[in-house]
Amino acid sequence: MQPETILTLLIWLPLLAGLAMLFWPATNNGHRTAGLIVSALVLLLSIVAWQRLGTDVWAFSRPWVPSAGIRYALMLDGVNIILVLLLGITGWLGLAAANLDPRLASPRVTAGMLLAQAGMMGAALAQDAFLFYVFFELMLLPVFLMIGIWGGEQRIKATLKFAVFTIAGSLLMFTALLYVVWRHHTAAGIWSFALSDLIGMHWGQAEGLWLLSAFIVAFGIKAPIFPLHGWLPDTYVEAPFPVTFILAAAMSKLGIYGLLRFALPLFPEAAHTALPVLMCLSALGIVYGGLLALVQTDAKRLVAYASFSHLGLIAFGLFSLEYQGIHGSLVHMLNHGLTTGGLFLVLGCVGLRLGSTEISRMGGIAKGMPLLAATFLVITFGSIGLPGLNGFVGEFLLLLGGFMAHNGLGLLAVTGVIISAAYMLWFVQRAWFGPENPALGKLPDMKGAEAAVLLPIVALVIVLGLYPKPLLDASAPGVKWVMQYTTVSTKAAHRTGVDAAHSTAANTGPDTAGAIKPLPGGNL
Repeated sequence: MQPETILTLLIWLPLLAGLAMLFWPATNNGHRTAGLIVSALVLLLSIVAWQRLGTDVWAFSRPWVPSAGIRYALMLDGVNIILVLLLGITGWLGLAAANLDPRLASPRVTAGMLLAQAGMMGAALAQDAFLFYVFFELMLLPVFLMIGIWGGEQRIKATLKFAVFTIAGSLLMFTALLYVVWRHHTAAGIWSFALSDLIGMHWGQAEGLWLLSAFIVAFGIKAPIFPLHGWLPDTYVEAPFPVTFILAAAMSKLGIYGLLRFALPLFPEAAHTALPVLMCLSALGIVYGGLLALVQTDAKRLVAYASFSHLGLIAFGLFSLEYQGIHGSLVHMLNHGLTTGGLFLVLGCVGLRLGSTEISRMGGIAKGMPLLAATFLVITFGSIGLPGLNGFVGEFLLLLGGFMAHNGLGLLAVTGVIISAAYMLWFVQRAWFGPENPALGKLPDMKGAEAAVLLPIVALVIVLGLYPKPLLDASAPGVKWVMQYTTVSTKAAHRTGVDAAHSTAANTGPDTAGAIKPLPGGNL
């Protein structure tokens, strides 16, 4: 199988299957099996891509709207391979988790999960900024609908808040993007949304800072990072737990990826100017999220703030613009997705038994559910970065990068990490091993279908902790790419607008329009 085919199937397989599920008869339960088969194929393709990519770059480009310089351009490299692998894993796990809740036994839920995965895959692979924006918005629509239809009592309020935040950020980014494209056209005489053409343009200091801010706000809302997290707690709590899993484990990483692929490389000089402020906000977010988690009375809300705190740590390392920090952000995207997503899945299983995730209703539940308790404990240890589990390597690199950039803020970030361990262990002790709640009665332990969802996460938490080398090797070329375009000292070596015009003309000229760029790798 050619690389071009793999990249295409990663997007279009779940997209077409999701559209088909919209017309699937509601009385036919075969949609569950069909959805799992499709998501398993996407997972298999993502694993094949990860194994074959190595240090190569897979890319191809075809005209889409030639008059506007918009192309259907996809690329897989070290920057997004970890994200693509994460999306493959979480796509299957999310659908399998949806099958655990009888309320979600609808082909429309299967459709929503597949369409969300297709949108996220498209955003992860797109190298045309307009195409990226299309997929970046497409992934949100099914999530809005699933929360609004199948969410909790306050689902409408949560959906509206989520929509207002994300749409406002997206419109701000799109406005900034149009300005960047117009500036490129002014300098080069050719319209282009290609990232390779837009990178390397010269910006005035104030101009660059405003444009960078627009992109950071949009991606910071999606992640979310401090102080753009206002939508997060209500949305995570009110969403059905498989949707919360997708939001926390996968969709939040598109915000981090957007910073890595678009915001920082497009405006490197502005990024270096704003570095102290960005790192300070991220470090404050780590501590602030941890302090908020300490006072929560609902377990889902507690883990939501824990996720927010850890995303602040990823942003902290990323904004350091140090090699170690950027490497840590790429690796920890997958590790955070597994641990935070796993915590939400276990809480979803508990919520189905108790009818609530209020901490006051729990207490000593490990006695009746020892397997679920052990699963939650392992994932928790991975989340807080216990050596030997998956979270350790990423957190170490993130903190190392932060200390290399700013010692004082590094100490603040470490304080947040310590708080993180404190509130998670406090929750485990109180909810799982504290005094029993006699009103709960006998609770069933982990079922076979739940084990099929949770045990792969436990296995990955352990394996990636003991042997992180595959993730480090796969993401290393991506770190070099990000460093190449965010190191100000090399900015002079970047292409000017006129150089970009020659590149665009070469890509869109009559002899090469629609041609496939050379792709390393042979047949599968």
